[in-house]
Amino acid sequence: MFRAFIVELPLENPWWVGTRHTILEVVLKDFFEACMGPSSGPNIALFKRLQNRWPIVDQSRPQPLTPTALSSDEEVHRLEMLGHLKLLLDCGNHPREDYKEIILLSVAYLGGGVPTSFRAPGAYHMARWMAKAIYAVKIMLFHDQLDMKQAGISF
Repeated sequence: MFRAFIVELPLENPWWVGTRHTILEVVLKDFFEACMGPSSGPNIALFKRLQNRWPIVDQSRPQPLTPTALSSDEEVHRLEMLGHLKLLLDCGNHPREDYKEIILLSVAYLGGGVPTSFRAPGAYHMARWMAKAIYAVKIMLFHDQLDMKQAGISF
């Protein structure tokens, strides 16, 4: 942001450059509202269901994405994304633990190997934007054990 400020000074015109954090937060918020409808409170019912059922989820049975269900173009993208995610894991530079967790979960969902254990779902209120992504991937990995049909969601 400081670099953008330096460029803005001589131009006398603000760029309104958003941070990656802010941009991703807005995209994720809009995505969830499009899929789930607007939230009526600070908590998300679907995430509460995952949190409540987590103790009975068999973490040794995640359901990753099935490559045979993908087109050849989608398979190319899946493999490319796995490569990028594994590079991110190898670099070991994760400013926060939830950044590393979303990378590990994404690798597992894309069929690149499953962690030996999964972290229990934590805070899920609207203020934690990364939690939405983490919860969404966990729901996809364990949807067969979460009785999502009762929540009106089918896979």
